[in-house]
Amino acid sequence: MLDLERSNSLPDLVSTLILTLAAAGAVALAGRERGRRRALAASLGSLLALLVLADVTHDGPHISSVRGATVIGLVVAVGVLLALVALPDGWWPRALVAAAVLVLSGSFLVTALDNVDAGRFERARGDSIAEYEIVVKEGLELLGWSLVALALWDAAFRRRPRSREPATARASRARAASRRRAA
Repeated sequence: MLDLERSNSLPDLVSTLILTLAAAGAVALAGRERGRRRALAASLGSLLALLVLADVTHDGPHISSVRGATVIGLVVAVGVLLALVALPDGWWPRALVAAAVLVLSGSFLVTALDNVDAGRFERARGDSIAEYEIVVKEGLELLGWSLVALALWDAAFRRRPRSREPATARASRARAASRRRAA
């Protein structure tokens, strides 16, 4: 029997790659924004980069350890910043973020089943139910972070860089004729 807890390197690698793409999307969005939204998107990119580091070192959201509690705090902070960044961007990014939050919450709940009742949900390594639980958890994580990356890159590409000059100033540098003189 295959033990996915010890040999799930490919799903972990893909999940880390998607999380890295989400962090890059937040940085790309920060590069196209100004003011408060730029600071929010840059902070989101930094927190996502910290989650990438936690994913690489296999620090998961476990309430029983300090590192695990820190990962939970990072995920919650990412959710808050993601909501603040996505709210003004219309219904599509909001829908993506809402779906991502639901899917990532589902992943967390699948992981938390072991902690609810140790006797009922805890399985031995190699047990088929434990392996299915790992597959569901990894799949939900991959889908959730993919939706986050999609929302951030969509917001980054939808935004046009804000210029410092009004749009009409580019067409002509000459002063507009006064209406009073023409009359």
